[in-house]
Amino acid sequence: MLTVEMTEHLLGYRIYGDYDALDKLYDAIFELSDVNDDTSLPEAEYNMRTRMLALCYDLRHAYQGDRGVKMIDNGMNEEMASWKGVEVSSYKNLIYYVEILYPEAMYEVIGLNWLIQQRWGKLLGKALSSSDRAEDPKVIFDPACAQARLYQSLVMEALRAKATPTTFSRIRKQVAEQYYTVGAMYTQWLDILNGEWTNMTVKQREKGLGTMVRDLTDYHGHFQYAEVVADIDRFAIELNTRRGDVPLKIYYAENCDW
Repeated sequence: MLTVEMTEHLLGYRIYGDYDALDKLYDAIFELSDVNDDTSLPEAEYNMRTRMLALCYDLRHAYQGDRGVKMIDNGMNEEMASWKGVEVSSYKNLIYYVEILYPEAMYEVIGLNWLIQQRWGKLLGKALSSSDRAEDPKVIFDPACAQARLYQSLVMEALRAKATPTTFSRIRKQVAEQYYTVGAMYTQWLDILNGEWTNMTVKQREKGLGTMVRDLTDYHGHFQYAEVVADIDRFAIELNTRRGDVPLKIYYAENCDW
């Protein structure tokens, strides 16, 4: 079972699941990212795909027990066990969880839209403009796409529980419609947004849920993004390195209360 909730202080999301649920999501994200050290990809797209693997990293460490663990009721009790005639060693199940910052998680949801579109084209061997691609059985019953859509829907429903109806409606529209350029975004921009989010108060996060998603989907219209790109390009040339390998000094708040 996979469950997602926003954390108490809106710092991010908490993803819960048993071993199998987290492992299946891991496999789906890994398959959709489909990097395989493909140097023929445009650099920005390659960076985006590898950034999506950060979610895989967190999921894997979660079900390996390196993040959080929790015991929950499994729905069975002594009376039911006696009635069914079964021996039950425990009336609780162990689940794992991992916490993901809000900007990072929303980037992943947006990125999955883009990756799923690419997956459709690969499955069907058609251009992405094909109007019938979403109805094709190869797409409908593709396990990787189905798992990714499940995760996206859980994240969005968790957001619905915390955002105002107007804010949620706007975010849902942005995520659903404005994802086509996510593969071109310099991922250092996401690091900056993550750092800014950790330094906000809870009230600022409440008011900034929609603004943060706008900064992700409409990043090219943000004045600061243009400055970041110019700096990264300059340093990449000076250091003779890939743009994705240029580090930035990001100031994360210490001891954040999730």
